[in-house]
Amino acid sequence: MNTIKTRADVFSIIQNIAAADSEDRVRLMTRTVIRKAGAEHFIYSTFRVSKAGHGFGSHHYFEDCRAEWRSIYEQRKWYMIDPLIEYAKLHTEPALSSKIVPVTRGQSDMMAAAACHGFRSGIIIPTHSRFGSHDCLGTLFIGSSSEPSNMEQHFLSNRIAFRALAMELMEWWKNHFRQLAIQKFKINEFELHMLEHLSNGKAVAEIAAITETRPSTLYHRLAILKDKLGADNTGDTVEKAKAHGLLG
Repeated sequence: MNTIKTRADVFSIIQNIAAADSEDRVRLMTRTVIRKAGAEHFIYSTFRVSKAGHGFGSHHYFEDCRAEWRSIYEQRKWYMIDPLIEYAKLHTEPALSSKIVPVTRGQSDMMAAAACHGFRSGIIIPTHSRFGSHDCLGTLFIGSSSEPSNMEQHFLSNRIAFRALAMELMEWWKNHFRQLAIQKFKINEFELHMLEHLSNGKAVAEIAAITETRPSTLYHRLAILKDKLGADNTGDTVEKAKAHGLLG
């Protein structure tokens, strides 16, 4: 088995994830890292927590695992009861999947099925962040079809590299979603700067002075920005920008 925590080539791959230009490229880079560590499969998921704080407002995932496993997981909606996700909601440290005890029959069924589809042993790496006005959860589940007795110590010895990988994946996805929002609402660079100033409590007159723009012009551009975001007023414009991840 390979221990990758001191291998410069692996950390070089992780550092370059930020510059990846597509989801397929990120998937390939992630696959390279986890296979250098002796693992076989991974599933990376991001979740935006709903404003009420109960459940998730949206989620996205990409993976390198058996297609039949992903199909079963989705069909049975196991993401609603997944004990690994439940663990990740409340913790920041990596955990071996064998140490996470199912508390319901459905969770037991899910873990048994995972073991039959390439995740006989595994480690879950949670990451927590903010995406605009939402709390954001990332989960990186790395697995192997080998017995836990053969893989668990190996997973633990590589946890530093796995955590670095999970953190870079989180940052890539946050930036990716921000770029999608910029494209969706057709937000230009000036409007992004204007949103940042408004978010920091600057008045229109102050922003006009900073940007060397006439106040009348700035009010006009702010009206256009409100229309783009479907906002009712300036405060609502900032809140909607945060909700869509346009502001940190």
